[in-house]
Amino acid sequence: MAGREAAPRVVRGLVRLYPEEFRSEFGREVEREAVATLAEAPRGWGRVRTWTRVVRDLTLSVAREHGDAWI
Repeated sequence: MAGREAAPRVVRGLVRLYPEEFRSEFGREVEREAVATLAEAPRGWGRVRTWTRVVRDLTLSVAREHGDAWI
């Protein structure tokens, strides 16, 4: 259960890394979708794989959005 309780905090922290403009427009939706995905993750290794995928996807998306913000 600790993973499910930590999910919103971890996701919220990652969403805060997005550029302000993106975060204000899409932040709540990104957070909601990521938390829902983690909540639906199966137990055991399935949960580990889901956490890994969500953190990877958010991290790559944050980097992409910062790159786009510079252009």
